[in-house]
Amino acid sequence: MASRCVGAHSERFIQDLGVDHQGVWHSVLNTASCHVEINARVIPEGTLRSALLDSNGWHDVHWHARLRLDSPHAPELQY
Repeated sequence: MASRCVGAHSERFIQDLGVDHQGVWHSVLNTASCHVEINARVIPEGTLRSALLDSNGWHDVHWHARLRLDSPHAPELQY
């Protein structure tokens, strides 16, 4: 259910609002968020070290992104 919501929200940003790039990050300790993003086709791009300060210290984060080109409704690229 969460992945479906994230996917729909991401698609709305891209299609309805004209956003070209949407990104999200989460603590590497939050594996549930990672699974939700991957299942929603928000692609993992890397790890940012010590990027998030929480009550128990600095955490590494995973960065995920979805581009307009990743959308199933994206127009074909012309080269």
